[in-house]
This record gives sequence, C-alpha cells and structure tokens, in this order.
Amino acid sequence: MRQDSGARIEVQRQVPRVPKRLVSVRAPLTKLCKALNLVAKRLAEASLPRDSPPDPNTIQEMSLTLVMLISSGNVGCIIGRGGEAISKIRSESGANVKIASESLPNSTEKTVTVTGVGSQMERAINGICRKLHDSPDRMQQPRLLYDPEFELQVMRPGPGGLLAR
Repeated sequence: MRQDSGARIEVQRQVPRVPKRLVSVRAPLTKLCKALNLVAKRLAEASLPRDSPPDPNTIQEMSLTLVMLISSGNVGCIIGRGGEAISKIRSESGANVKIASESLPNSTEKTVTVTGVGSQMERAINGICRKLHDSPDRMQQPRLLYDPEFELQVMRPGPGGLLAR
C-alpha cells in the first residue's frame, strides 16, 4: 500500500480492551485519496475468510465502514454551507457519510464515518479528499491527536469506585 500510494501508512499498536486500531495515513492530499482507498480495500480483503482467495467482485460488493479522523477545523469544508457539500458527496457516491458533532476525547479530531460498497466508498473518499484539498486548513488552536489509551484512563475507576476525569 505504501509503494502503490506513495503515502506514509502506519498501523498503530493494538491497545488492550480497545476493539479498533488506528491506521495513520500521512501524505499530500493528492496521494491521500489513493492511500485511503487502498486501506479500505485491504480492510475488505482482511474480513474475508482466510481459506478463500480474495475475489475482486466480492470485495467490490462488500459493505464496508471506514472511520477517518479529521481535525475539527477542517470538517466544515466537508459539510459545506448549509450541508451542501456533504449532501453532494452522499448523492454522488451513494455512500452514507456521517460527521461526529463532537471531537473525540482529549482531541481536536472528529470522526468522519463512510459506509458503502467498494465503488461508493471510493467516490465518497475521493469527494472528501477533494474538499480537503480545495479548502485551507482552518485549525486555529494546536492540534491534539486522538489517543485511544486516554479513553481507558478516563474510564478507569478512581478512589471509592468513582470514574476519574
């Protein structure tokens, strides 16, 4: 995937008791779309039974969900004025695209969740990348990247069985 896209792709280590893993993709926006589409395809392949070779038609027909973490200062360009941009991405791609209203805990990132079959995912990812590419970064404060271990620290019982914050 790294060679095919030209992006820096890192799979973060598994955090105990956290069912999801972060895949960090760093690239100029022109290469980011390709990298994200390759990650989505690889996730589809990984969800197939190990004893069956990956069939491209099966992979294209599988419904997938990809959750992207995007800085809260940049999600506005994906939404657009009055929701126009996200509505266009949804209608042109056929994918379901949802943007979280709140940032992740102790982070300046929001989730952008894309669900659809192969070609829908590809069109939605490309539409999101295009919007990010065409809009300036509006992040004013320092970025705080999401850390899944922080959620475990927050949820750990404190003295007297109370949750620590």
